[in-house]
Amino acid sequence: MKSLPRLTDNPQDVCIFSSRVNNIVAVVKTLNRPHYLYNPETVRATVDKMTSAMRYRWYDYAAETKEDEPDLIKISAFLSREAELCSRYAKAETTNERDRSPSQKKPQRAYATSSDAPSKSKCRKPPPQANQIEAISNVSERWEEAKKLNLCFRCLHKRGFRHRCRYQACVTDSCQGSHHPLLHSERRPDTEMAVEERGDGATTSEVVTTTRPHTLEKAFLKVIPIRIQGPAGGMDTFALLDEGSIVTLVEDEVARAVGATGPKEPFNIEGVAGAQISASTSMCVSLRITGRHANKVHEIKARTINRLHLSPQTIDESIIEQCKHLQDIAKDLIYQDGTPTILIGQDNWHIIISRSVKSGARGQPAASLTELGWVLHGLYSRTVLAWLRAGPRTYKPFVAHRVSEVEEETKVGEWRWVPTALNVADDATRGTPSDFGPDHRWFRGPDFLYHSEESWPREPEPTEPSPTVHG
Repeated sequence: MKSLPRLTDNPQDVCIFSSRVNNIVAVVKTLNRPHYLYNPETVRATVDKMTSAMRYRWYDYAAETKEDEPDLIKISAFLSREAELCSRYAKAETTNERDRSPSQKKPQRAYATSSDAPSKSKCRKPPPQANQIEAISNVSERWEEAKKLNLCFRCLHKRGFRHRCRYQACVTDSCQGSHHPLLHSERRPDTEMAVEERGDGATTSEVVTTTRPHTLEKAFLKVIPIRIQGPAGGMDTFALLDEGSIVTLVEDEVARAVGATGPKEPFNIEGVAGAQISASTSMCVSLRITGRHANKVHEIKARTINRLHLSPQTIDESIIEQCKHLQDIAKDLIYQDGTPTILIGQDNWHIIISRSVKSGARGQPAASLTELGWVLHGLYSRTVLAWLRAGPRTYKPFVAHRVSEVEEETKVGEWRWVPTALNVADDATRGTPSDFGPDHRWFRGPDFLYHSEESWPREPEPTEPSPTVHG
């Protein structure tokens, strides 16, 4: 609508404008997006394009029509009426008659030249270390040798201060990786199962562990332990606080367990990428909920659904120990295998809205205070640690070069794990070094260095991230 030209007093322009508006309204109806027909901004933009005289006629027309009808449909009908009145006075559209006689193609001469001049790009010359790398049969050992020789993983030339190498795909077996073909390897599946039959008819199996390192990066949803009550009693469960949902949903089994019933109100759920679910047997029930670490009881309305199909979520104590900003509320956040059976949406916004937030460094989860208590959410990342422990051929060249520099300048035996809150390097990258005093930890180092090594931070056991994507 906004791209349509402004109207003039020309009858032909009124007819064209009406036709375009009618087409837009028809497309919106076909796409089943009726809420766009009530958009006040679109209505205002369309009315502003009318002439002054037509605008006053529109005001009269709108006052005489039904108020419950969408405004864009009213405008479409009004413009159709105006176009019908103006059509007899509009000039007929004229089209230029093209010459339909077959065109005579004239022969044209073309000249082409070829040149065998060598390329000036250094990366296209055969690298002198190629034979040395090719002599190694194992691909992993080739990567290690290239790293030891300080070679570029794209062109196998020496990496220097001014070294620049443009992206070139490997193209071996249609591989699009940005590494040299000599460093190409077949991608294995995450896990493999080898089965061997023995002569006596028995079978033996061997599980081959994963060949792809986990990045240990995980996003936590707003899942909180609650207690739900109904006419028949109460039960402990978990709720997902979903600010992107319009309604509150509860599983049928939970509603039956607490004796919650109500009138049938079927509805359709529309999700990401047009996914639709029909809840034809849904009921509207009344429930009372309270957070397990809160005292206030809330009465809510919810729609029943067969299953929410939400994956369980666990908040380990080791995660909270790495987040200094969450340690004072740790007992409110830690739980095991929390599977949400109720989804609280925007129809109960006063329960899920964040009253206060505790946040830390980037890559650390945050905690929000709601009417149901504190709930943890956000990203938990230990990607850099996973980079250092993985094989180099799993990286992109940029990451592989950085990991190579870390390994060359340090000794692996001297590495120590440090939680993000105690990482001194972050002070200069996320703060202002000019404000650091002589006693700042940027100059003195972290405080735990002045205590015995037994009291230094211990690396928690890694937990694999859940592969399930929540939609």
